[in-house]
Amino acid sequence: GLGTGFYLNTMYDNMNEQMSKEGIALEKQMGANGETEALLVKMDGGISFEDGKSDLKGKGKENLDKLAEALAAYPETKINITGHA
Repeated sequence: GLGTGFYLNTMYDNMNEQMSKEGIALEKQMGANGETEALLVKMDGGISFEDGKSDLKGKGKENLDKLAEALAAYPETKINITGHA
């Protein structure tokens, strides 16, 4: 939609420096028109769970908590989470 690229670029500019200090990398995903269509988030340390449970542990939990806190400033943002086990 109109302004999506500007919105995502603003998010990127506001979050990138702090997230990189936490081991979280943000990457702009560009569309065919050259406008930012999405932000890709990559985290150091992996995301792991307690054996036999759905509780996150370690650095992955810390990183997700920090990312959630940063995203709270952007309530209109939709996110997709992917991974594998």
